Amino acid sequence: QFLYFIENVCRPVMRAVAASLVAIVCAATLASAHLPQGWPNGINAFPPLFPMPKAFTNGSTDVYVNGKLSFNVAEGNATAAAAIMDAVGRFHTETFMHTAVGTPPANAATVSSVNVYVSDSSLDLQLYVLENYTLAVPAGGAITIKAATVYGVYRALQSLSQLIAFDFDAQQFVIHAAPWAVDDEPRFPHRGVLIDSSRHYEPVTTIKRVIDTIAMAKYNALHWHIVDAESFPYDSVTYPKLGKETSYAPSQRFSQADVADVVAYAKARGIRVMVELDTPGHSASMCYAYPEICPNPFCPSTNVNNWALDITKNLTYTVIEALLTEFNGLFPEHMMHLGGDEVVYWCWEGHPSIMQWLQERNFTLNQGFEYYVKRIQDFVWNTFPERMVVGWQEIWEHFGTALNKRTIIQQWLPNSISLPLNVTSHGYRLVWSDSSRWYLDHLDVTWQQMYTAEPCNGLPEKNCELILGGEAAMWGETVDTSDIMQTIWPRAAAVAERLWSPREYNDTVAALPRMLAFRCLLNTRGIAAAPVENVVARAAPPGPGACFWQ
Repeated sequence: QFLYFIENVCRPVMRAVAASLVAIVCAATLASAHLPQGWPNGINAFPPLFPMPKAFTNGSTDVYVNGKLSFNVAEGNATAAAAIMDAVGRFHTETFMHTAVGTPPANAATVSSVNVYVSDSSLDLQLYVLENYTLAVPAGGAITIKAATVYGVYRALQSLSQLIAFDFDAQQFVIHAAPWAVDDEPRFPHRGVLIDSSRHYEPVTTIKRVIDTIAMAKYNALHWHIVDAESFPYDSVTYPKLGKETSYAPSQRFSQADVADVVAYAKARGIRVMVELDTPGHSASMCYAYPEICPNPFCPSTNVNNWALDITKNLTYTVIEALLTEFNGLFPEHMMHLGGDEVVYWCWEGHPSIMQWLQERNFTLNQGFEYYVKRIQDFVWNTFPERMVVGWQEIWEHFGTALNKRTIIQQWLPNSISLPLNVTSHGYRLVWSDSSRWYLDHLDVTWQQMYTAEPCNGLPEKNCELILGGEAAMWGETVDTSDIMQTIWPRAAAVAERLWSPREYNDTVAALPRMLAFRCLLNTRGIAAAPVENVVARAAPPGPGACFWQ
């Protein structure tokens, strides 16, 4: 009854009237509550895996784990074996955070080694790469990991790390409830987190830490919205004034080596990096550095996001094509995002030569926009045929089936229920990131709302096959290094489970204990994940207490 009171009375009241006396009393009750001992730490977080695997079985034996767990990689490819052993080094750092000075109980089951088998030793990392694995933890003996690729091994290591707990009484590492047999694979091939380094500069060290954390939740993509209207922190070799003149400070930009470093760091963790160059809108920073490619001084809007490139000038296309050529060399990920959102026509309507250009071709403003989008897309496909072009949903709403069938649409506008059905019914692929559910900068959206959001809602199964997955979007207007982690986490874990786990796992009550335990795991690893049950995301804890019930 006491726990029922906490879960069903206190927390709802705190959300509804957080400033009231009742909320204060409830906060004090939560802070002083001593929950019954469960597994692993005060809650019934079972299985202790996030996201939930496709299938698993378990037993009831405690197996003690040698803190110097050795790995044997049955892999003839030395490069692949080295990549796996690098991942094993990170596994040891993340998993064995205590010094085991005790000895296992007499006659206790123990494990001291892991055998790893990989079917395909290729290190190529692209959309549709196989990430399936099996993990077998016997009640004594060697652990076995089998995976289709190196990247499946990476996902298996995350699961194994979550199974290993530290027994403070025995001063030993232990896996509860063995033997374990986990058979796992992702539901969707594209599972991403978007970061925005234009609205606030995010240092390379911060981006790397984001990559570390999204790998822990089995994401496989970082959508890097690297530049925008507010700043252009990328150092272009071809057009150096972009970075020099429109970054927030001389030190707040990304060199070519920085970008290559981030991409390599991500790949070593099984994370693809999709770059975005959002045009023709969101281009004010480019207009500042190179006003000759913009309709200056005729744009009446004071909103920098409304400034659009001059679509009539060959120089505009020369600049954009040069930037995309640089990105092609830096970002091996085949998916390349070309933006196309929130394009307003004010700057074009007020410009005499742009209007004349349109009239000479019998173009409407919308047709001028279409001309730009198709010309840039055609450049990418003709020059880099392996590329998969992504654009925001506005290009579909403007041009629909006039777009090349290879175009991938990213849905984002709130409650766009009909868009996924419309797009996929015409045979186009879609990435789902509804801003009313999966935008992390929306601090009033709860993890429960994120968890229950379903990309295939209302879609026939054959349409759902064209949903590539989705993204949790961390837009940068109100985040920098000081608060990005607690804004992303723990809510991004809810999106991670939706994109990885089978669709039937959609019960927030059942997921809550594992969500709390995963947040605690992140905190234990030094990651500033905010309390799960916050009324407002990234807020401080409501009072004294533990991560297992806050």
